[in-house]
Amino acid sequence: MTPTRTALRGRFAAAALPLGVVALLGLLVGLGAMQYRWLDEIRQAELQRRRAAARGQADAFARDLDREVGRLGVLLSVDQRALAEGRFGELGDRLRAWRSESPLRAMLKDVWLLRAVDGAA
Repeated sequence: MTPTRTALRGRFAAAALPLGVVALLGLLVGLGAMQYRWLDEIRQAELQRRRAAARGQADAFARDLDREVGRLGVLLSVDQRALAEGRFGELGDRLRAWRSESPLRAMLKDVWLLRAVDGAA
């Protein structure tokens, strides 16, 4: 080999190390940016999944509550004749039947019947 070739190789080898380090750093920065973007996309997808699940659970709860309130309205409706005759046992039987079947039995603790009094004192 000629001295010129050896000198060129030495210069190339000396320049190749810093260029390699710069290229590796650039590659690492690029990979870090891609990883950050992917993690953000994963986080956004997980957030959307959790929101959809919460919305679904809230809708299911609202349907269950609406169904039970509707059932209570039907079960606890008492006609005027039964009230006038004092047949309150039917109402208690219906309430006990609802409590034995309903998964939301704790939502109704007591039922109170109030009688309006006509006239003032």
